[in-house]
Amino acid sequence: MALRYAVNKHNDLPFSVDIKYSIEDVTKLCGTDSIVGTPPDRMEKGMKALNMNYVEYIHSPKPYELLRDILDSENVPMLRTITKGIPHWIIIESCTNNLNKYIYNVLDPWQGEIQYNEEQLDEVWSPRFYQFFEVLTRNPIQHED
Repeated sequence: MALRYAVNKHNDLPFSVDIKYSIEDVTKLCGTDSIVGTPPDRMEKGMKALNMNYVEYIHSPKPYELLRDILDSENVPMLRTITKGIPHWIIIESCTNNLNKYIYNVLDPWQGEIQYNEEQLDEVWSPRFYQFFEVLTRNPIQHED
């Protein structure tokens, strides 16, 4: 889901570009296993093998401002979370603001397309110290972080 989303985010074609890698291929590239899953070092290994450019963030003093800046830059934030007690990665597809209440549209390989408000996102993201990868689909922007 993450690779397909990153590849097709800025696709101007009237169809999605197929990915030549299966989920099994990607798990092998990352070194994912049933004991530890895909910790950050393995996620980086997989992104490097797929020639994906990225920036890693952790312990940001203003993680939600940084996240919204990245969404505005049209790059792809991939967040490390603890979801329902399970170590997990999700993609934030977009964010909407209604009277300073942010709703985050999430692509979750486990739960599908879901939405979190900031409090709900904080419940799953803060235990991981706001760690995430910015997958660069456009030119990187300079963050004040």
